[in-house]
Amino acid sequence: PSITFSRGEVQPFYHCLVDTRDRPVQSTFVAEENIQMSIEAYPVAHPGCEQLLVAVDSLVGYLPSPRLEGILNRQRLGDR
Repeated sequence: PSITFSRGEVQPFYHCLVDTRDRPVQSTFVAEENIQMSIEAYPVAHPGCEQLLVAVDSLVGYLPSPRLEGILNRQRLGDR
């Protein structure tokens, strides 16, 4: 079956951690058009969260962990 996206296949896709309360430990790629903000999903229960994200209760969300910041900075500089 072919999957079509209203914004096409050229839009950004994001690597998302799936909450273990919804499914067993899983990550998936999601088209930007299919991502929705939700404070109901905070905090996310997934073993990868602690490695990649820092929970910020006052934001009811997350910021990148030092490890993820390092990865992102290397990518920005073209050094993978």
